[in-house]
Amino acid sequence: MAPSHTRQVLIWSIPALAVIFSYFWYRRKRHESKTDPGDKIQTASESQQPTKTEIESVTTNRTFSRSLSGVDSAPIDIVIPPKLKAIKSNPVVISDEDLDLEIEKIKSMRYGGSIDMRKSNSSSESSSTNKQTPVKKSSFVMAQKANEEKPLSVTTENAKVDKMISNNNEVQRQNSERDSANHSPADVMLASPSLSSISDNHSEGSNDSGKGGSEVVTPPPSRSLVNESTTLNIYEFIIPQSLVGKLIGKHGSSVANIKDKTGAQVLVRKHPTNNKLKVCSLEGTRNEIDSALKLIRDKFPLKRFPEVTLEQVSFLPEVPTVSLVPDHLHLKLIEGINNDTIVSCVVAPNHLFLQQPAHPSFPNLNILTGYMNVCYSEADSPLLPTPVPENTICAAFSEDSWYRAVVLSTDSENATAYVKFLDFGGYSYIEISKLRQIRGDFMSLPFQAAECFLANIKPVEETGWRDEAFNAVVEMTKGAIIYTQIVDYTEEGIPLVYCYLILGPRQVVFLNQELVNQGHAEWLNCGEEAAGVTVA
Repeated sequence: MAPSHTRQVLIWSIPALAVIFSYFWYRRKRHESKTDPGDKIQTASESQQPTKTEIESVTTNRTFSRSLSGVDSAPIDIVIPPKLKAIKSNPVVISDEDLDLEIEKIKSMRYGGSIDMRKSNSSSESSSTNKQTPVKKSSFVMAQKANEEKPLSVTTENAKVDKMISNNNEVQRQNSERDSANHSPADVMLASPSLSSISDNHSEGSNDSGKGGSEVVTPPPSRSLVNESTTLNIYEFIIPQSLVGKLIGKHGSSVANIKDKTGAQVLVRKHPTNNKLKVCSLEGTRNEIDSALKLIRDKFPLKRFPEVTLEQVSFLPEVPTVSLVPDHLHLKLIEGINNDTIVSCVVAPNHLFLQQPAHPSFPNLNILTGYMNVCYSEADSPLLPTPVPENTICAAFSEDSWYRAVVLSTDSENATAYVKFLDFGGYSYIEISKLRQIRGDFMSLPFQAAECFLANIKPVEETGWRDEAFNAVVEMTKGAIIYTQIVDYTEEGIPLVYCYLILGPRQVVFLNQELVNQGHAEWLNCGEEAAGVTVA
C-alpha cells in the first residue's frame, strides 16, 4: 500500500508544482519586460561598441551646440524615437577637442605626411591674413605620437570612431527628417569644430568677408564664340571677259590648282549690267581667300594687267517695282445700280474722283494713311530706283502727308514725276526725292478713288471750263451723298456717269442737268434734254 500511496501523492503534486513554477517564471519574465521591453540583451562584444545613446549625445554636443554665426549656444532638445529611448545605458560624453583628436589620429594613419603638408600650407596662408584664428598643430603632433607609441590602440580606436561616425550620420539623417522645420541644413556643416574653424578662417581671409572695404572681383572679359578663322566668307571682284579663260585655265586647271593649294572655291558669273565684264567670287575662310588672291595676283601681275585690280565689289539686288494692275487693285463702280459715292477730288467740272463710303474697306483708309505717315517719316525709308519706271506704285509726299500714288511719267531734267493719287484722286507733279518705295503690306487695301466723267455734257466755251463752273460743282457736291450710275465708258476704259445729288429727304439734283441749267455746260447732242428726277 505504501508504494501505491506515494505514487498517488506524486501524481497529485505534479500539477501543483507546475503551477508554482509557472507563477515564478511569469513573475521573472514580467520583471525582465519592465527593464528590457525589446528583449535585447547586450553581449560582451556589443558592450564594447558605442550605443545609440552615446551617438545621440555626441550628435547633440556636435550638431546643435553651434549657431550659424559661430557663437556657442544652448543645445536644443531632440525628440528621440521610442526604439532609441528603450536602450538604457550610461551616456558617453565626448568633447569636441577629443573627437577632433581622434579624427586627426585616423587621418594621420591613413594619409601619412600629406596632412601635415596641407595643414602647414593652410597655416602659412592663414598667418599672412589679419585677424585670423591660428591653426592648432598640437593635434597633429599628438596624433603622430599616439601613432608611434600605441599603434594597436589607435587601430582599435580607428574602428570605433568609424563606427561612431557612421552611426552619427544615420542619426543625423533621422533627426533632419524629423526636425527639418527647426534646424538649418548648415547646422550639419557647423557640427564639426574643425570644419567650423576652417570655414571661419576662410571667411575672414576672403576678399569679401562682410567687414566692408573688400575688393570687387570683376569677371574676365567675354570672348566671341565665333571663330573668324573658320567662318566662310565671299569675296567678289571684277575681271574682263577676255581674261576669264586665263583665270580658269585649260579644262579648269588653274581654278583646280587654286582650290588644291588654298582650299578656296572660285566661281565666275555674269556681270549684272555689263556684258564685257565678269564677276569672280572666292568662297572660303579669310585665310583661304587671302591665299587665293595672292595666287591670282601672281597670275595677273598689276603691271601687265592693270585692269585686274582685285578690288572687292558688291552688287545689290535689283529693287522690284509694283506695276499697276487696275482689275486687281482698284475699287470700281458697279454697273446697273446706284453706287453710293462721295466726291473726293474735282479735276474739272465734268472730271471727278469718287469714293464709296459704304464699302467695308473704306474705314481702313484713315488707318492706312496714319501708318504711312509714321513709316515714311523716318529718314532711312528707301527711295525709288533711278530712272523711275512708269506705272510704278509708290508713296508720294504731298500737303504734309504720304499717299499711295502711281507714276505716270518722269522729267529727268527737273527731277520730277507726274503722279496720280490712288486713294483720294487728282494729279500732281512731285519731286522724285519725295517718292518712296511702297511696302507690301500697304498694298492690301484696295485703291479707294474711282475716276469718272460726267456723261453727255461739254463746256459752253471752246476754251474750256470757266472757274464759275468749277466752284459750282465744288459747292453742290461738298458733303453730299451721290447716287452714281454708269452710262458708258471712254476709249481708255474710264466710266461715263450720271450723278444724282441727295441734298435732302425730298430733294434730288441731277448734276449733269444742273450744270446745263446754270449755263456752264451743254448737251453733246443739240435738242436733247435730260429730265430732272423728282421724288413723289
